[in-house]
This record gives sequence, structure tokens and C-alpha cells, in this order.
Amino acid sequence: MDCVQAWRRWYQPASYYCLKIMAEGSRGTVALFKSSDENALNDDRYLTLLEENNFTVNLVPTLSFEYQTENLRERLQQPYKYSGIILTSPRSAESVNQAMADLLCAWKEMRHYCVGVKTGETAVNLLGLKNLVGQTCGNAENLSSLIVKDFQKGCIPLPLLFPCSSLKLDTLPRTLAEHNVPIDIVNSYVTVPHPHLRDFVMQLSQKKPDYLVFFSPSGVTFSLPYLKEFGLIASVKNISLGNTTAHALEEAKIGVSRICNKPTPEALIIALNSLQIK
Repeated sequence: MDCVQAWRRWYQPASYYCLKIMAEGSRGTVALFKSSDENALNDDRYLTLLEENNFTVNLVPTLSFEYQTENLRERLQQPYKYSGIILTSPRSAESVNQAMADLLCAWKEMRHYCVGVKTGETAVNLLGLKNLVGQTCGNAENLSSLIVKDFQKGCIPLPLLFPCSSLKLDTLPRTLAEHNVPIDIVNSYVTVPHPHLRDFVMQLSQKKPDYLVFFSPSGVTFSLPYLKEFGLIASVKNISLGNTTAHALEEAKIGVSRICNKPTPEALIIALNSLQIK
């Protein structure tokens, strides 16, 4: 069974178990606390690369998303009021697509800002946006700095539209406000725990993983109560994808063994390799 087939099997609504891909001569078990991503092929990159490096993989669907598009749709119908869009996650791009499947041409002529390669790919594929900057920024803080520089150069004469989660961090809005960069914040989706998260964590407890990998601060918040309930925090190594996720772990008094400098499977492999016992 290849990775795509395995994912599809796992993702069936009736499934209440973690997907485990066993690697021959495993170097350890890695539990990935990720959102239940609709783009299965993208997430298979993590499965494939981890398996190729002889890790056993557990996928734990951590987050679900509920889109709220009415207010966003109203703004998308008025592109003349904006200089562009800020997209800080693939879900923010998906929320734009949910609000207006056929984005007005005026938006496609603007300069837009996004964090991460995955967000950029989603914006291109779903929305047809070509003039994107910021994919390599890595986090909201770096993207904020880029936007501030463009604003100071006079490249942002009108507000930027910022569709985001109700759980957004205040880093970007605060930084932009400090520099008088105008933005229009619209809560376009709600981040909630995956409905079967507890069941998946309980499955993990049958054989304790060696590494827990967290992809977002909200994933940390939703997962920790169950990880503590089933005794899965002690004596494991915790890895975060990015500083904001690491900060969420530290705030919860959970040690962070490694921080991936980029949200990519390649960066995760580097982190895991550095933690391997000699």
C-alpha cells in the first residue's frame, strides 16, 4: 500500500485510528500532529521522506476548520478598496476560495503577501494569484517586516485585506499597527479540534512514540490535554515547526527538543537526525 492509498484509507470518516507507516529497521516512531489537510498529496511528502529515512510514522489529525465567508465575500467584491491580500496559511487562501470561487480579475493584478511555500502554492492553484511575495519569510514576524518596508516605499497606498482564523496570533496586526500600515482583518474561518482527536491520541498510547511533532500553536493547545491524559508527554522528544509553535509548548511548560527552521519535511528530517542517539 503506497502513501497515497494509506492516507485515503486513514481519511475515511469512519476511521478512528492513527495511520502508521512502518519502516524496516525503524529509527524510531514519529507522531505528526497536523491538521486534517484536504491536500493529501502534500502531506504525503512528510510520510514519504520519513519512511525513506527509516522512521515509523503516525499521523494524528489535530485540527478541523469551519469557514465563515459572508463578511469576506462582501470585501472581495470591492477590490478597488485594497492594495492586496495577506495570506498566512493555506486555510486563509481556502477561505478566499470558499467566499469567491472565481476571484475578480482586479485582485489578480495586485501584489499579495503570504507566509510559506505551501500557502503560496495554495494561493496559485486555488485563486490564480501570481504576484506573491513572502513565501520564504518563514513566520508572521518576518512577513510583517517585509510589508512594513513595502509600505514605507509607498507600495501599499490602500489597506491590505487580511482573512484569518479567530485564533490568529497578534504578531502581524500589532507590528503593522505600530508602523501605521492599514489592514482590514476579517475572521474567515474557525479553528476547532478534530472531532476524533482524543481517539487518535488514545491509539498512540498503545505504543508510545519517540518523537512528537507539532505544526501549530492551536495544535499544541488542543492536543496537550489528551497527551497528558494518556501519559504521552514524559520521556519523549518534542519538535516544533517554527518559533510560534515552540513558544506555545514553552508556555505550557513543555520542553522543546528541536525547532525546525522551515515548515518542510526536509527541515524535520534534519531535526530528527540531530536528535538521534549515537
